[in-house]
Amino acid sequence: DFRASNSSTSNSPNVTLNVDGDIKLTNSGKLNLDLGSSASALTVVNLKGDLSVTSNALFSATNTNMVSTINFNGTGDGTTDLLTQTIDIGTTVSNENNYIKFKVLNGAFVKLLNNNLQLGTNSTFTVEDGAKLHFSWASDGTTPLVISNLTSGGTFASNQGSTLYITSTDGLVKNTALSGNVQLPIGNKTFNQTARFWYIGKTNQVTGDGLSIGSTGKVVYVNLLDNTVTLTLTNNIGIANSTTIEPTGGRLEIQTGIVIGTNSGDFSGTGRLVMTDGEYRISTITGAPLSNYLPQLSGYGSYSLTGGTVHLNGNDAIQILSGTPTYYKLAYSGNNTLGTDYKGFSSAATVTNNVTISGTPVVDAETNTFSGDAGLTMTGGRLRMAKLSVTLPQLTGVNNPYVLTGGTVELYGTSGSQTHNIRGTYASSNVSYFNVELNSSAANVIDKNIGAQASFAVTGTLNVNSPAVFQLDANDIVSGSGTFNVNVGSTLKYGSSNGITASAASGNVRTSTRSFLSTASYGFVGTTAQTSGDGLPSTIVNLYVQRGNSSAITTLTNSLKVNSTLKMIQGHVNTAANTLELGISTAQLGTLDYTTGYVLGKMKRWFNGTNSGNASGLFPMGLDDSGLKNRFAKVEYTTAAASGGHLTVEFIATPMGLAGLPIVSANTG
Repeated sequence: DFRASNSSTSNSPNVTLNVDGDIKLTNSGKLNLDLGSSASALTVVNLKGDLSVTSNALFSATNTNMVSTINFNGTGDGTTDLLTQTIDIGTTVSNENNYIKFKVLNGAFVKLLNNNLQLGTNSTFTVEDGAKLHFSWASDGTTPLVISNLTSGGTFASNQGSTLYITSTDGLVKNTALSGNVQLPIGNKTFNQTARFWYIGKTNQVTGDGLSIGSTGKVVYVNLLDNTVTLTLTNNIGIANSTTIEPTGGRLEIQTGIVIGTNSGDFSGTGRLVMTDGEYRISTITGAPLSNYLPQLSGYGSYSLTGGTVHLNGNDAIQILSGTPTYYKLAYSGNNTLGTDYKGFSSAATVTNNVTISGTPVVDAETNTFSGDAGLTMTGGRLRMAKLSVTLPQLTGVNNPYVLTGGTVELYGTSGSQTHNIRGTYASSNVSYFNVELNSSAANVIDKNIGAQASFAVTGTLNVNSPAVFQLDANDIVSGSGTFNVNVGSTLKYGSSNGITASAASGNVRTSTRSFLSTASYGFVGTTAQTSGDGLPSTIVNLYVQRGNSSAITTLTNSLKVNSTLKMIQGHVNTAANTLELGISTAQLGTLDYTTGYVLGKMKRWFNGTNSGNASGLFPMGLDDSGLKNRFAKVEYTTAAASGGHLTVEFIATPMGLAGLPIVSANTG
């Protein structure tokens, strides 16, 4: 036996035993902390080392006045065995650990070892301010250890400023007796909320309800086994920016693992988020999503995100990410319905490493800046952007590539006077998109709604949709195994010297499949000599001649009918052996919107009734005779003919003499 005692007959003096090493009780060894039965007979053991009691040994007291205390007062941080104190009590007898106050003092790091700690009758366990308790695992390395009752009356308290390392899959539980790392009656366990809590599970954990919704300056660390292990919140947990125990205020710090916030439980309050790795996966739908942003920890200006991923994966509702912090990685999944709900941003957002979109979410940056040196990975979903006068996506891909094997990138929102560009390059490589949707609110026919920053590829489908105007300059090429569609009511302007081709590997569009609809409009741009290409339909809605200088000429590969408007802004059209026709019938005459430029060759126009002015009667013909010369013709009917028809004009630069004269009106076309 080992007994702390004195020689006084009153058995009342206090005794303090300081042990700088370990206490080990083996075989039938006993350590009884009694000095008698008096309430003033205090026994204190200050232990700097480990406490080890085998199953047939006894560590106990019998004085029911609770005057026996063991203080763990070493100094350590748990990084090595020398800086860690352990408690290993292999309890088998009913009076083990009776009437003892276990206290972990400031500066000590104490860890359970091999066995659960079973508190004897009325024993208490207290983790004081500045102290750390690690619940640990059994000798198998996987079974979490717990503090429980051997008999009855045991209590547990972690004080303000304490630190708990939580290993149970059930977390830290207050309102269920036999659950979590502390398995005592509900009224016998207290967890101060202004404290530090480490979740370090080796398998999926829940937080437990030991952490409350009350917003205090608590610090929650997540350092799970690896980045596949999850920590799911049991209930809402409040973290305030209070500096009571931390000079930078309360926070959630994710080091390793996946933290899962849901409508049933998530972090909120004025605290901040720190991430060095891991993932914060949030499906939470806030009550007022357009003003209550995610994450719900609102200390955005104090966030420190040097690693890890913030992941929004809510379903069928609006989620708005706060734009204020700079993110390391963002991820989006879950489901949204286009036009109904989406995942957006409160303001401009910056990402430094990567953005990943999977599943079927709609990520809508709207007119917010969504930029940074991050790359973009998409296997599904839709990324929508409406920022004006910039290249979209704005992510530069410097730190990670663009890997777009699925999903849709959409540009939208420009008006009849606004523009933006689709990205063609990231870092030093060209982007390969899966699906692309090009939309606008109105047609910017004077310039364009959407341009190309550089050449890019498409492996899915690119749609130019009404009323968008998409422009590809001379060196912009859209290639890839996908499909390029110019849809009804949209406009494609192009500047390649080879124009647009039906199937050849030349021109601005070189995808495997191409659809240039006759119900769309087209335009010629750029400064180099150009052919229209055999991809241009024989009939189109509108034609815009908008070359980059006044001497540029586009030569028609085939005859061309323009149903509605021929808008000549700058540059010339050479019909060669073909005919440029404006209008298609006496019911649809077509309109010329003329600024400058000539038609070299044949031009056909339709007439019906009377007409006056350039819009209805001008043939802006020209002649290339050591330079382009004006050979305009204008036909105006002041009196309506009996029936309408068409006229074709061609300027032939040779004297005609009397050939063809006289002209009889009945013979005109």
